[in-house]
Amino acid sequence: MGRNRLRAIPPTIGTLTALTELWIGECRISSVPREIGRLRALAWLSLRNNRIDQVPAELGNLRRLTKLYAENNLLTWLPLEIARLPLATAIHLGSNPLPLPVSDEFGRASRSLLTELFETSPTFKTMRNRCFTVCVALQDLQLPALVTLEIIDEAMPNVIKMATKWDLVVAVKHWRQRR
Repeated sequence: MGRNRLRAIPPTIGTLTALTELWIGECRISSVPREIGRLRALAWLSLRNNRIDQVPAELGNLRRLTKLYAENNLLTWLPLEIARLPLATAIHLGSNPLPLPVSDEFGRASRSLLTELFETSPTFKTMRNRCFTVCVALQDLQLPALVTLEIIDEAMPNVIKMATKWDLVVAVKHWRQRR
């Protein structure tokens, strides 16, 4: 499906559970549906040279993935679930505006550099998958901010800086109060 004017991947892609290779490079795609995580047989995925600004956390479910090409996109963050991909998976992320360089001279992402990115990135986008969801869900309980912070810290120990977690709690509380 590569090298065409394709602008979106339909969510029905998730029904192709026996698919082993998918090349959607050099299109005009700006997002990847969560349903791509259902492609359990997928071994090779190319999303390079698109306009993708985020990839779904469900990519971490692709346990047979051996190659992930996502170079030359608009990725500024990665979901923490990417770390669940098999260690043998070659992840290519070059030419993306990530907050830290994570690629070696061949464009492959180093696992240690990915871990550093997850641990040190000060942006809310890095943690928006689990942490943001938990924080918003806790707002319905109307807990004090420090209690919310303790719960989030317990759910995400040593993954995100405490100051960043606090900033998230405060931002969500203020957003909720303005609504």
